[in-house]
Amino acid sequence: MTKTSKIVSIVVVLLLVILGATFFNSKKQPSELTFGLIANLTGDYAAVGEAFSKGAELAQEEWNIGNPNQQIQMIKEDDGFDAKKGLSAYKKLTGIDHIDGLINTTTITIDALYDDVVKSGIPVALGFEQGIEARNDNVVQLWPGSVPAEAKLGEAIKAKGYKNIVMFVDNGSAVYQRFADGFKKGYGLPLQEIKVAADSTDLRSSVLKATASKPDAIVFIIRPVQGALLVKELKSLSTIKYQYIFDANIQTGFTDYAKILGDTNILNGSILYTVPSVYRQDFTDKFKKKFGIDPAIGSETGYNAFMLLARSYDEDKAKWIKNMQSASFTGADGKIVFDENGIRIPELKIGTIENGKLPN
Repeated sequence: MTKTSKIVSIVVVLLLVILGATFFNSKKQPSELTFGLIANLTGDYAAVGEAFSKGAELAQEEWNIGNPNQQIQMIKEDDGFDAKKGLSAYKKLTGIDHIDGLINTTTITIDALYDDVVKSGIPVALGFEQGIEARNDNVVQLWPGSVPAEAKLGEAIKAKGYKNIVMFVDNGSAVYQRFADGFKKGYGLPLQEIKVAADSTDLRSSVLKATASKPDAIVFIIRPVQGALLVKELKSLSTIKYQYIFDANIQTGFTDYAKILGDTNILNGSILYTVPSVYRQDFTDKFKKKFGIDPAIGSETGYNAFMLLARSYDEDKAKWIKNMQSASFTGADGKIVFDENGIRIPELKIGTIENGKLPN
C-alpha cells in the first residue's frame, strides 16, 4: 500500500468514526432523559405547587440513586397559576430544552396547552384535574378523578335532607363547572347557582344574593381565596350559622383559608369530601430528611407523577404512553391504577371539619 493510499484509508476511517459518533449521539439514550415540570410555585394554590415540586424532586433523587445507568434531569418552570405563563413555560421546555416527558401540575395550564400537547404526542403526567373532558390520549392524571367524587358528595347531601341549596361556582376555569355539574347530578334536585369571578375580591353582592333565598346549606366549588373571602363576608353580613359544604378544593387550598380567616374554627361542622392523604412511612421519612418538613397535600402527587413517567419509559413514545395508562404500582400514598381515560381511580372520604382541622 502506498503512502498516499494509507493516508486516504486513515482519513476514511476517521470520517466513519466521526459519522458513527454523530449518528449515535443524535439518538437520545435513556441515560440522557430530561423531564420538564410546570408548577404553580406562586399564585393560587402555591403551597400545593411547592409541595408538588418537592415531591417530584424527592422522586428524582430516589430514581437517580437507584438507577445509575438511567439518570433523569428535571427542569422546573413556574406558571404562577396563570394560563399564559404556563403556555410560555411549555414552549420553552419543548422548544429550547427539548424535554422527553412533561410533568404538569395545574388545571389552568394543561387546559391552555392541551391541543399542542396532544398534537406533539409527548408523554404527560398531570398532577391535578384538566377542565377539558378527559380522553384516551397522552395525558395521564395522578390526582384521583373528582367528578365521580362530586356526584357522591351530592348524593350524601341529598340523603342528609338539604333541599334549599345555594352553590357558589368559580367561573375562571371550565373544570369548576364540571365539578358543579357532577355535584348537581348526584344531588338531583334544583338549586341556585351563583357564578363568582376568579379575580373578584368584592363579593358582597354575591353573598347578598345567596342569603336572600334563605338557604339551608351553601356549597363552595371555588378556588380557595374566593372561598375564604365568601365565608368572611357571610360572617360579617349575617348572624346565621349556615351549613357549609366544600369539595376537595378546600383540601388543596386550606392554607389560604387559614391565612384569610385567621381562625379556621369558623368552618367547624362544614361537610366536605377529601382525598385520603395517607403516606407511606418511608416516603414521609425521606421527605422530612430531605426538606426538613412533613409532606403536605400535593407532595405525594408530584412524587407519583415523576415515578410514573420514569417507570413507564420506552424509547417509542406511543408505547411509553400505553405503559403509563396501564401502570399499576404503589405510590407515595398507596395503590395507583387508572381508568380507560388515564385518570387515577378515586378514593374519597366524606367528613366534617372539627376543631378547625380537616378530617384525617
